[in-house]
Amino acid sequence: MGLAPSWVNKTPYNPRQLAVFQAFEAHKSAKKSGGDAKFRSVREPVKSIRFQKDNWKKGTFYPTQTKGLSFKASEPIASQMQKVPTLVLDRGRWFI
Repeated sequence: MGLAPSWVNKTPYNPRQLAVFQAFEAHKSAKKSGGDAKFRSVREPVKSIRFQKDNWKKGTFYPTQTKGLSFKASEPIASQMQKVPTLVLDRGRWFI
């Protein structure tokens, strides 16, 4: 990690691991279809990030890092995730 920016070392390990895995999967899929993997544009209206099931505790992602942050849900949210949760920002609205 010597070449990585300092903020990378401060992020929890699991998101970094998932980001590398997702990048590898995108590269593999693009290569298989004869194209190139590309980064998503910041300007895209829909953004998403996947988390591991174990990162959801006490009704939030990473409770030790997100102390004091909360959100209001329009529907009841499970206390434990059964599948890999994806947090999506779609035109200013958040979905899990």
